[in-house]
Amino acid sequence: MVWGMSVYIVGMGLEVLLLNPNMILGMVFKSGAGHTLYFISQPPFMMKVSNAQYRTILFSLHFGLVTLSGATGSLFAGQLPALFGDLFGVAADSASAYRAVHFSAVTLSSLTQLALLLIR
Repeated sequence: MVWGMSVYIVGMGLEVLLLNPNMILGMVFKSGAGHTLYFISQPPFMMKVSNAQYRTILFSLHFGLVTLSGATGSLFAGQLPALFGDLFGVAADSASAYRAVHFSAVTLSSLTQLALLLIR
């Protein structure tokens, strides 16, 4: 999970910093690969840290919370370009507004990485 989140953070961070469209596209693939690695690492981790009695509820809660947080995050993130556009005095559909949204995602993902590093 740590490696997957690391690859995701680096990919997303470089998406924000790079200007070459081909390199940005490459970083999109890199961040997607990191997210996939992070996502597929979660079930084995949950299997390791849980016992058979609670696994069903743990996996059910995981699926439900991932779905709910994804929907909530999408609703919130959909409003961010307009917020950053107003904040920076640019159009909501400008590259600057979307860069700020991506930077926010990198920042929040970095906090997730800190939490992952505390797991023993």
